[in-house]
Amino acid sequence: MDTLVLIGYIKKEHDPINWGLIKVASGKIHRVKKGNYLGKNYGKIIDISSAKIDIMEIIPNGQGGWEERAASIALSKADEK
Repeated sequence: MDTLVLIGYIKKEHDPINWGLIKVASGKIHRVKKGNYLGKNYGKIIDISSAKIDIMEIIPNGQGGWEERAASIALSKADEK
């Protein structure tokens, strides 16, 4: 998740889908929506707002099982001028 940067948010009038714009380490930008998967830990996008993307990751618990962990990616202000 450290290499993913939220650089934008798209909400169209009369469209129920909120979109996030994610920039990856290679510089490529991807448009994502609720329900998409993100990152190496099977992170499912559970909410997108104008300020952040909330994600639920599935990570190994060290005992042969798995557990859920909440994560988020905040909107980056670094690309603004």
